[in-house]
Amino acid sequence: MEMCEADIARIESSGVFRTALFLSAAVLVAGCSENTRPAGTLLREARTALAAKEFERAESLAGKVPSDSSLFVAASLVAGEAATKLNRFDAALLHYQSASVGTSTEALEARFAAAEIRRHLGALSAAEIEYRDLLSRTPSNMAIHERLAFLLSTTGRQWEAGVNYLALVRSGSATLEELTLLADLERPVEREDYLLECLKLVPDDSAVKLGLAAHAFWEGRPVEARQKLEALLADQSLSYSESVGDSANGLLGELLLDESDAAFHRWLSGLSPGSFDSPQISFVCGLWLRRSGDLQSAAGAFWKCLRIAPAHRRACYQLGQVLTALDHPAAQEFTQRAQQMIALSQTLDNVLRYEGKRWDYLQQASSLLEEMGRYWEACAWGVVTRQSFPNLEWPSGCFARCSGKLNESVPQVAAGFDLSLKHDLSDWAPISAQELIARQIGPVVTSPKAVSCSIQFTDEPNGIDFAFQNGEDTSTQGVRMFEQGGGGVAVIDVDADAFPDLFFSQGDHWEHGKPYPSVSQQNHDTLYRNRLGQRFSEVSIEALPGDLGYGQGCTAADYNNDGFQDLYVGNFGQNQLLLNLGDGTFQDVSVAAGLRFSEWTSSVLVADLNDDGNADLFDVNYLRGEGLIDIICHGRACSPSVFDGCPDRLFLGQGDGNFVNVPDLCPEQGSKGLGVVAFVMEDPRRPSLFIANDQVANYLLLNSPRPGPGNIQLEDRAMVRGVAFSEHGLPMAGMGVAADDADGNGLIDLFVTNFADETNTLYLQDGSGLFVDATRRSGLGAPGVPFVGWGTQFLDADRDGHSDLVMANGHVYDYRDEGGLFRMRSLFFRNLGHGQFEELKGDSIGSFFDRELLGRGLARLDWNCDGRMDFVVSNILDRSPLVTNDTANPGNFVNVQLHAVNSARDAIGARVTVTAGSFVWQKQLCAGDGYQASNERVLQFGVGACAKIDSVTVQWPSGGSDRIARPPLNVRLVFVENRSAPAIWEGETFQVSVNRSMHHP
Repeated sequence: MEMCEADIARIESSGVFRTALFLSAAVLVAGCSENTRPAGTLLREARTALAAKEFERAESLAGKVPSDSSLFVAASLVAGEAATKLNRFDAALLHYQSASVGTSTEALEARFAAAEIRRHLGALSAAEIEYRDLLSRTPSNMAIHERLAFLLSTTGRQWEAGVNYLALVRSGSATLEELTLLADLERPVEREDYLLECLKLVPDDSAVKLGLAAHAFWEGRPVEARQKLEALLADQSLSYSESVGDSANGLLGELLLDESDAAFHRWLSGLSPGSFDSPQISFVCGLWLRRSGDLQSAAGAFWKCLRIAPAHRRACYQLGQVLTALDHPAAQEFTQRAQQMIALSQTLDNVLRYEGKRWDYLQQASSLLEEMGRYWEACAWGVVTRQSFPNLEWPSGCFARCSGKLNESVPQVAAGFDLSLKHDLSDWAPISAQELIARQIGPVVTSPKAVSCSIQFTDEPNGIDFAFQNGEDTSTQGVRMFEQGGGGVAVIDVDADAFPDLFFSQGDHWEHGKPYPSVSQQNHDTLYRNRLGQRFSEVSIEALPGDLGYGQGCTAADYNNDGFQDLYVGNFGQNQLLLNLGDGTFQDVSVAAGLRFSEWTSSVLVADLNDDGNADLFDVNYLRGEGLIDIICHGRACSPSVFDGCPDRLFLGQGDGNFVNVPDLCPEQGSKGLGVVAFVMEDPRRPSLFIANDQVANYLLLNSPRPGPGNIQLEDRAMVRGVAFSEHGLPMAGMGVAADDADGNGLIDLFVTNFADETNTLYLQDGSGLFVDATRRSGLGAPGVPFVGWGTQFLDADRDGHSDLVMANGHVYDYRDEGGLFRMRSLFFRNLGHGQFEELKGDSIGSFFDRELLGRGLARLDWNCDGRMDFVVSNILDRSPLVTNDTANPGNFVNVQLHAVNSARDAIGARVTVTAGSFVWQKQLCAGDGYQASNERVLQFGVGACAKIDSVTVQWPSGGSDRIARPPLNVRLVFVENRSAPAIWEGETFQVSVNRSMHHP
């Protein structure tokens, strides 16, 4: 590996050493012949040769200066420089080492040069030792601070690098990149290629190994990261510093959070007492304690992390959440500070995106830093801005406000702004591994005996030939906004025969410049009837009334509690409510029901949200604004940032077929919703709503009573509950949502699909009603980065008791001429337990997962009633596949279908518990089902190799419960609230306790 000119230039001008390092020019007395000439003559001629770029001669001459000469050190520096110019780095290192004895200026220069060579040769650990020692002798040397900051941040030790970055800031020499990394020390430093080169040169360098493990961690490759970290920590032949050990343990601890308590205890027991002064380890302990339900101790651990690193964004974010749950008076301050940190991180993204060429983002960064009492950084951002924009006035104002507050004793966060100093939570902070291990932690989550089977899916049309027409206008280049999103699919049992039917919403041709799409006989919403699990046949013409708009999301629900599922269709235009008349046909009751708004509704749901027994309608709206239907941005697809968000709407059912819109109930700021799911958090009678927003913070609308009309209040608590942003505090391009218990703790977790170059997001819920972004350690991060994700669902493909995951993908514009993707394959992830997933590809589970499509809406169902969960995808311009689960010999199961009596009949929010010996599974009946889709309203519990079930218990939204003991396996249990026993359905016949008021085969 050759040293580039930039590296050589940096070596030649290194900090306070630059005068003497390579360019000393003292003229010494000449001697006689080469062997007998005085040392001064040899050194003078060596320097002359060096200046003339006669590097071999320079090295030779300098090397002849005797080691006992007073000029030996100076000569060794010249020889080292000459060898460096010749790319003879090993020789250069020997020259510098021979000159580095003692504490003279020249000896320190030689040691610095030796450290530079070691860094260049990939020996990062050895270089770090030299840099640290030199810094202890010359603490004001900015070149050493710069090198250490680079080395530490590259190898996963950003928090240690913060000291060096701050020194650069105080000296006025920090670059824009260095300012950015200091402003958000949790930001990954992507230098994996550099580390791989170092690994080739020095395969056993512990700092390099740590850096590569950190990159695997940052990029969502948890299995690889864990293997690298465990190997590093277990290798007795490696010597690594306490710094490397603590950082490696911090990363490993975060990866072990989803393991058993025993595994985490082993990790704790291996820590040294000093490790608990590491911010990463304190943070991990806080996460673990939070998940265990010990919120006070968790708060203490997060507080301790902030005492060590006051700018730790994730710790501040977590502490705000935990203190909110504890109703602590400091909760609001920590939450507000976390919001400021998140806003700063988002601003830094924009700074980097525009390479510092947008002064408004530079000003935003400076202002946020000043608001948080980080005065040194605020002024440094002003200095950098002034260099690029000398005529701007705001930097002068910043200097005037902050300069009087600066001196060498002012830390990164000024004392009056350091919340960990203001609020003392030391009594809650765990102090040792033994104390942590002694905490009473919940029982270890176990899994049923594994089943031996190979997951398989097939894609046969089975009568489905629907393709969504997105209204593209081939006479114009580019894509309009509404052409991107595709259409929805709803699973509906039209005649209550237990065989699920399918409804697809349709778009239409939309000529550019026209206010409405055209009406055609060919393009219309489509209904397929299921013919006893054998095939489907289209019945649209005879069953459905005409469309009202350009179709988007749709859902099936029994909104009038008559036993027949109805349809609610979201449109770009007026939404449509279709009443199931019970004879296989539907009546359009939209106008009579009071649905008169004409907006862009992306997804819809139907559920009783205000606990009055009547189903309500909820519209997730997307965008609004001038040019929405015809603007084409930059000849490509538009970004949602170009338009305003359209607030969501709630229509409360009155029980007589009418619905009343509740104004000012939903948030307006940042409302750009695409996917939605309704599930119960605190109040079992009132489902809350999670909404995936596009490029802005997600919503978590907690549902509570409110005196007055409607008796409902929706309060956005996404920030404090942990689902507003990614773990980096960044808003994502949220689209699809899947809801289920992904980690086996009995609580609803959320998986959100995002845009290309973003990871999808897995939010795991803990017992306190808080969520943690577990994407990186779940294995769901890196595989999704190249894809634009849309519809997604959990389903237990092999019925082993762990919910697997499927998602549809497809870009919004054809980038193939630029080497990018357009149509994309779908992804499938097998759940390994404890919230860990692995991707299975088409070569092992079926060729459908090799097909490249423009996938959008995706719904779950068992279309052929064989007990294996299938799924269906709505594609743009391609046949929508019905993907059948053909897994041979999957585990046992029980399906549960619910009909409430003392609340809305669909029983949204009901919770079902299945027990089999020591194994317990809990699921909840949700509504919304993510992106433009509606699942079959059946809960499936895979129980693996368990040979019997002890009980199935239903907690109804009304507060009542029903239970059946020792039900048979591999059947569907149909519960009707308050009935003595459920109907049991197997194949095509009910076997026991049939309720004649229900529709059945």
